[in-house]
Amino acid sequence: MEFAGTIPSRSSQAIVQDVQYDHYGRRMASCLNDFSINIHDLQTSGEWKLTYSWKAHSGTIFALAWAAPEFGQIIASCSSDQQVHIWEEPDEAAESWTRRTSLVDAKEAVCDIKFAPRFHGLRLAAASKDGYVRIYEAPDVMNLATWSSLEFFEAEPGGGALSLAWCTSRFDPPMVAVGTDRGNLKIWADDESV
Repeated sequence: MEFAGTIPSRSSQAIVQDVQYDHYGRRMASCLNDFSINIHDLQTSGEWKLTYSWKAHSGTIFALAWAAPEFGQIIASCSSDQQVHIWEEPDEAAESWTRRTSLVDAKEAVCDIKFAPRFHGLRLAAASKDGYVRIYEAPDVMNLATWSSLEFFEAEPGGGALSLAWCTSRFDPPMVAVGTDRGNLKIWADDESV
């Protein structure tokens, strides 16, 4: 690989906590230690342009995730403030994306989030320091204000769930791998499919 460029920060004090490309590689979301989310769009010149920037949480944002494009321009963010926010790009020119809902079930910091593969619908898994993984679903993808809790499970009793990944195979039941603060990697499968 060769160096392709730098997107300068607005502040010399900023630390990028996470960065995620969208499905097509034309947009990039990043979260900074100042509790903000930035959206950059790739221009025809090959330069990245900051198109949105907003304060998104009241604590450090640990991770971002883009939903599959058929659900629209949707990102999720998770934070040390124990919340997950679902954001949607506004229809009109605005300084920030629109927060559609906040998921506030975690008892400690939410460390990681991932949207499920699109063939499972609009689902989001969240791993938190309280040891639990919570899986949410938007039953109506046209109404992002309403998310139901599909299930939650204690991934690491007495410990924390720090990272996770969905199995992307269409041929296996829905599965989530969870990395814990005790060095374990635990795999959870949908019990109705096993």
